[in-house]
Amino acid sequence: MPIPGVDFSKCPADHGRAARPAPADYFALTRILVVPSVWEEPFGRVAAEAMINAIPPLVSNRGSLPHVVGGDFSAGGGGTVLPIPEWMTQRHDAGSRASRRSSLGIEAVCALWDDEALYESVGARARRIAESERIAKTSLAGNMSVTSPRSNQAVIRSQIQDFSD
Repeated sequence: MPIPGVDFSKCPADHGRAARPAPADYFALTRILVVPSVWEEPFGRVAAEAMINAIPPLVSNRGSLPHVVGGDFSAGGGGTVLPIPEWMTQRHDAGSRASRRSSLGIEAVCALWDDEALYESVGARARRIAESERIAKTSLAGNMSVTSPRSNQAVIRSQIQDFSD
């Protein structure tokens, strides 16, 4: 609809913009997703996207993250639920948070990284849970990024192995 007194014929219709990677581009390179949120997450979309892509999520026990992943894998869920220490939360003094270090989740990451059978099992279960009614019926499900499972992960694994040798 034309605007009186404004001539748009001198302006190109396509101004163009730089291409941005889609979330699926990142998930194609992801083997394990760690979501150590200290916030009371209302949904946890990134964990749901990882699960749809058969990527095991390691999530904190905050907000709805444990529910999104269906609980801990050891109890039939699709990820690993990690307890976040009270000192890391927003309710705790920020000064003492900054002075502490934590190896939270390192054991879970190493277990999934080193045990291919465990990794495949957790990834498959995560995808089944994500495709179930729990996530498929959310309003976000139609907008989540899906990539072919582990499309580039064999390359990543070989590059990391080359680097560590």
